[in-house]
Order: sequence, then structure tokens, then C-alpha cells
Amino acid sequence: KRRVSGLPVVDATGTFVGRFSERTAIVALDLGTIDDDSAVARQLRKICAADLMSQRGLVLTSKQDVFQSIKLLLKKKVSGASVVDDDGTLRGVFSEKSAMRVFIGLCWEQLPSSDITAWVVRAEERQITEDTRLDEIIDRFHNTHYRRLMVLRGDKLVGEVTRRDALQAALTISREQS
Repeated sequence: KRRVSGLPVVDATGTFVGRFSERTAIVALDLGTIDDDSAVARQLRKICAADLMSQRGLVLTSKQDVFQSIKLLLKKKVSGASVVDDDGTLRGVFSEKSAMRVFIGLCWEQLPSSDITAWVVRAEERQITEDTRLDEIIDRFHNTHYRRLMVLRGDKLVGEVTRRDALQAALTISREQS
């Protein structure tokens, strides 16, 4: 079974008019239009990252070779993975975009390093805690291009929440409220 993050949208004549993706769905969940006192808003605030997070995601170690890491992204068919030290401290995220920078570096700069930590991105807005609420998670996805948020306990990685996880939880809540 293949997981798809977007589908084409066609009109009644079969003409392609665009693409509906996880990102589009997050934007459609514009929380600014939801009354803070509504049942949906209350439910969104009850669910936290700890309820949604997966501990099954691909995790790379800071000692892995960058080319082995790229091979794993492709093999597992994921767009990115957390990179941690031996003690579980998050070093950042290695993504398809990071991999592209590796190959640009190979072509133009003679690849200054095959150490994965030279290519990871550590962005604070990609990090959340176990008690981050679903409404905050949806808002974070809405305001960034990220597909996954890293869940930390202190500086240790304990899981990740994907756009798909957040969408599934929001859909479940909306079905329960209607």
C-alpha cells in the first residue's frame, strides 16, 4: 500500500486544475476561523504531541555516512529523518533537500564532507515537546514548509509528528463533532 501526499484535481471536463496535498489540507484547516469556545477548538486543545507522535520514524545517527543516509531515505520512501547522537540528542534533520545540497556540493565544491552532521538542518520551529497541543501543531504546519515535527523531551528525541498524523487527528475530531 503506497502512501500518497497529494492528488491531482480535475474539473467536470477532466481538465487538470491543480493539486490537493497534505499542505493544502493544513491550509484549509485555517484555525483563525474556528471560534475559541467551540467544541472543535476545545477538542484540538485536548490532544497533545504525545498522543500523536510516532516512534517508528527513520532515525539516523550522527556517525552515519551521508551517502548511506541518502540510500536509506530512498529505500524507506521518506522525505526526511531525524539525526541523533549516540545518547539520543537531536542534532537536526537530514531531508531530501539536504541530500540535494550534498550533490550540489559534490559537483561544485568537491564534497567538503561525507559526515552527515555537516548537512543536517537544526531549526527551532521544527521542534516541539510532548505537551504541544494539536491546535499549535496544525498552526506550525500551516506556517512552515515542514512535513514532520520532532518531539523532544529536553534535548532528546522521543518521536515525531507528521502532517498526516495531525490531519488524521483533526479529521477524527471534526467527524466526532458533526
